[in-house]
Amino acid sequence: MKIKKLVLCLVVLLAFTACGGKNPAPSTSETKKNDKEQHLNLGEEWVVDGKWKLTVNSVKVLKGRNEFSEKKPEQVVCIDYTYENIGVSEDTEGLFMMPESVVDEKGEMGYSYPAVEELNYPQATPVGAKMKNAQEAFGLNNNSKKVKINFNNFVEIDGKYETFKAMIEADVEE
Repeated sequence: MKIKKLVLCLVVLLAFTACGGKNPAPSTSETKKNDKEQHLNLGEEWVVDGKWKLTVNSVKVLKGRNEFSEKKPEQVVCIDYTYENIGVSEDTEGLFMMPESVVDEKGEMGYSYPAVEELNYPQATPVGAKMKNAQEAFGLNNNSKKVKINFNNFVEIDGKYETFKAMIEADVEE
């Protein structure tokens, strides 16, 4: 009889332990807001509440080469992205965003490249406006099927400047 009671108590104790515990982790979309450093994938939105939204739309190979450039990249990619100025007003010209760097599959840094194709370069965007399909070209020393795109933006919050960073991993389209 004592053994049955002991077993029953253990079963009840284990049942209560299994049902309790920690609260579930916040969803991914909740954790991506306002983090000072974020890791995202192509098509995911980088949101800094009250400041901006940014999405990398695509990364495509550009076939043309600039004959006047001293650089001879193995591959040139076009980063196409959209950003919206929700509330960056301390600059008189508005929000201006562009990739700070691109890293190829072998971990080598890419470099800004003067593309021969016509691109839609980013523009300073006032509060409430959106820059759709801004484009920047980067030369890569290695052919890559995937790249990492880094954005950094400095913004004034409560009288001091803070840095927000996003690293977006993307497949390269041929």
